[in-house]
Amino acid sequence: MSLYLLLQAYPTLCAAQAPDAPSRLDSLLLRLHDPLVDSVRREVHLGIFMELAFQDNARALAHLDTCIQIAEAENAIRSLGRFYNNQGVIHNISGRPDQALKSFLKGAGIYRIR
Repeated sequence: MSLYLLLQAYPTLCAAQAPDAPSRLDSLLLRLHDPLVDSVRREVHLGIFMELAFQDNARALAHLDTCIQIAEAENAIRSLGRFYNNQGVIHNISGRPDQALKSFLKGAGIYRIR
C-alpha cells in the first residue's frame, strides 16, 4: 500500500521545488549573463518568452523580438515562422488585431518561401 501511495505521489514530489529555489524564469534570466552562442541565447530568450507570455506580454514580446533578430541573423527559417506566429498570438490577445495579422502574414510568408 505504501508503495502505491509513493508511486501516486511521485510526479508531485518531482515537480515540488524548495521554497528558496529560483524559479525557471529567474534561472533563464541569470543565463543571459553567461557567454552563450547565438543559438543557445535564442533558446534562452524563447524560454523567457514562454514563461512571460500571457502574464507580462510587453516583456515577453521584447524577448521574442530578440529571438527574431537572432533567427534572422542565423537564417533559421522554421524558427522565424514560429516566432512570428507567437508574436501574432500575443498581439491578438493584447487587443492589437492589426499587428497580429501582420505577424501572422509575415510568418505564413516565411513558410511559403521555404
